Amino acid sequence: MTTFAELHARLAGPAPDHERFTGPPLDLEGLTPDELGRLWPLLQQAVQVRDGDPARRQQALDILERARKLGLVPHLDTALLCATLRVIPPRDRSTPATCDTDFHWLVMQAGYLAVAPASAEEAAMLEAQLAHMLPPVEYWPRLRYGILAMARVAGARRLAARLLDSMREHYNDGLPARELAVLARAAPAALMTLAGGGPFWYRGGDEEGRAHPSEAMVGDPAYAAFARAVLEEAAQVLERMHAGELPYKADYYDSDDGHVLALAARVGALGDEPWYRAVIGRLLPLACVAPTAARSAPSQALTIALGYLTEAVPTPEGVAALRAALKVVRHAGLEKKLARHLKPAERRLATRPEIALRLTGLEPKQQRAMLAALLEACFSRPVELPYREWRERLLGTDAAAAFARTLVWRTAASFMLDENDQPVDVLGQAVRIAGDAGVVLWHPVEAAAEERDAWRTHLLRRELRQPLRQVFRECYVPPPDADPGDVFRGYELDGRRLIGMAGRDGWRLEYEGMVRQFGDIRAVFGIGRLYPGYAGIVPSGPIAFLRGAQQVAARDVPPRVYSETCRAVDLLVSVSAIALETDDGQSTWDERTRRLFLLRDQAGIDGMRRQVLERVLSAQVAAGTVSVQGFHVHVGDARVSLRTGKVWRDGAQVELSVKPAKKRLGAVPWLPYDEALLERVVHSVGALLDGAGSR
Repeated sequence: MTTFAELHARLAGPAPDHERFTGPPLDLEGLTPDELGRLWPLLQQAVQVRDGDPARRQQALDILERARKLGLVPHLDTALLCATLRVIPPRDRSTPATCDTDFHWLVMQAGYLAVAPASAEEAAMLEAQLAHMLPPVEYWPRLRYGILAMARVAGARRLAARLLDSMREHYNDGLPARELAVLARAAPAALMTLAGGGPFWYRGGDEEGRAHPSEAMVGDPAYAAFARAVLEEAAQVLERMHAGELPYKADYYDSDDGHVLALAARVGALGDEPWYRAVIGRLLPLACVAPTAARSAPSQALTIALGYLTEAVPTPEGVAALRAALKVVRHAGLEKKLARHLKPAERRLATRPEIALRLTGLEPKQQRAMLAALLEACFSRPVELPYREWRERLLGTDAAAAFARTLVWRTAASFMLDENDQPVDVLGQAVRIAGDAGVVLWHPVEAAAEERDAWRTHLLRRELRQPLRQVFRECYVPPPDADPGDVFRGYELDGRRLIGMAGRDGWRLEYEGMVRQFGDIRAVFGIGRLYPGYAGIVPSGPIAFLRGAQQVAARDVPPRVYSETCRAVDLLVSVSAIALETDDGQSTWDERTRRLFLLRDQAGIDGMRRQVLERVLSAQVAAGTVSVQGFHVHVGDARVSLRTGKVWRDGAQVELSVKPAKKRLGAVPWLPYDEALLERVVHSVGALLDGAGSR
């Protein structure tokens, strides 16, 4: 018996006695989309009828889940779609919750229609079935994309015309009605994609590797013309309002108008359209501030939406407009919302290397800020440019040239620019580079120790100050004798400091821990479940690396990405660590927790550790062999962190063979050796003084 026949027999035959007695699991690998389509009404009937047979319902849910994991979608014709739509039980669709749930399901089913109605009779039957299941007309404005998509896919011309008439009447020929008239001529597949975005699509779907619904409209010439027209029109209206030619009205563009304008702006930003570059700098700074002394704005909705999309799809002009808006906005809530987008927008600009280095028309300060964000991101996501283009872009403006001349670059070999902007190696010898050779930013972790030392000597000899920490950048490599993901496990972290630092540094709080993207790798720092405002103490766990949904072994992660991830995690731990290895096996959980809080709340805990070390090492401090500065103890050219106990020399971590710190946590951190972290620091300093880890 074929897979299709077996599934059909299970769904159409007698119901099983129990949900566990449905037979062995079936392999859906050989099932075709057409066969799944023929089973679709039976599957949906089993799922939708909640008071039906629970065993059959569970069986249908299992089949649907297997199909979803395989990426298998049904192909429906008109008869199968109508049969599917008839299985949903009658419900009161006048409530928002029921309306949204049923409508989302309805749009999904219509999207599976693979064969257009073969006759006028079939088209009329399908249109009548869809119209019968639509929510009341008062819900149509916020569901308009989905209704239009279903009408176009099903060839329901009367339904589409009815929708357009309803929107013109509701919006009085405003922006949403004008937009829908343009979308009515778009491809049905593009409309179906756009319909899946939801009413506030601009707030989501921007994670790495996920397409956004608005991308379906990129390349549509009719929509591009509409987008340009409405954005330039909005900019002109706001300019006239600020010039006093039009009376000021707070929230002149409401949330529906803001949605339309934001979609238009997003499509322009995705395509990097020249007209978008020109209009965004006019639109955003005008939309966020009243022309009068009022603290309101011509459009809060438009301001918020433009802030979201500037972060999601940044351009140099968009980020510059965001900066300009922050200088003039007076509404405290809007200022707070816009400020959240600036640094993420600058970081994300590095993911669009084809436009990120276009710096013409921007102020020098803005150019430097954008270049710093771009090049910082290039440490984990190397951007390769042909040498000819690299020279044109990076030596074309004073701000970019200043960056290029002080950094180390790499083609087949590493090089810098000399006084005449010609490439030279670390010995000052000329380097010949072909015009089409790829150039990337040099990362010390990819170079041998001798090369790193040579560039550091070269930099010091020329007395060059790099705008980014590059040559002396900290390098992390997977340890040979331990799990590379466990390099920061075992610390107790102050949740308040951790969340504050993580937010500023681009980490997101998710269910599995702190999450941040480094190139195509998603790093997850396991610290338990946190939430904004958490004031407790959490233990640091392992670092996991994922590419998409697939976990990647730490030793298989590109060296740049591994080093940059560990560097970012090290910063989190260094800022928030309060203790090390607190479980001594003798104290109860309550006792350990109480001591941890007491240790965290001691005023000036770092100062106390500093005082202890200055007393313990007083002879060495007096002799000048040891100094305690900031958060580090310096021993020669090495330094030991007071917060993590890790040892560094010239950006490279130094592994010392020291006595393991005891698993103790004292409530009086000013006493020597009363906490494991302080004990590790003292032992590391002693090992360095004895010559361990020397060059």
